[in-house]
Amino acid sequence: IGIPSVVASRVNVFNTRECDELIQLLHAVTKPGNSGALKAVLGSEWFGLSGQEFWHVISNEQEFNRKIDCFRNYLDIWLEHGFLTMFTTLVKAEEVFVNMCSGERAERKIANVQHLAELIQEAEQSHRYGPIQTLEWLGRMNSGQLEMEETELRLESDSRAVKIVTMHSA
Repeated sequence: IGIPSVVASRVNVFNTRECDELIQLLHAVTKPGNSGALKAVLGSEWFGLSGQEFWHVISNEQEFNRKIDCFRNYLDIWLEHGFLTMFTTLVKAEEVFVNMCSGERAERKIANVQHLAELIQEAEQSHRYGPIQTLEWLGRMNSGQLEMEETELRLESDSRAVKIVTMHSA
């Protein structure tokens, strides 16, 4: 009928595809010399490369080395200034949210990624984690080994939408 709606959910943000993709991204950042991890993340929606562009980057040694250098720089930023500064830099430089907008459920995906970034920043600061410990913590959260408050999915922009709540979550 064309009525905008959002669904209230009790799904944990750590159990989303965006969390899996963020873990993949952070593996590539923490190990920029790992070409397999870098290729995997470059092929994701987050980087918005067409098949031809992806092939060009991974088959051209100079282009691929530029990407390795970018990821080394992201790791340096993380080590020096923390996760959130690195993540904000990467998202802006690689136009991650712009790339996500070309796919389905863009608003939901972006809301999940922003929520995850906030939770990661909070954990990193409160536990004084470095990049490897942060990635390990995120992996444990993703696998359900740890629990944390405020992990339910947040609503996308709902200013002009009907909120749908099931009987079980009401």
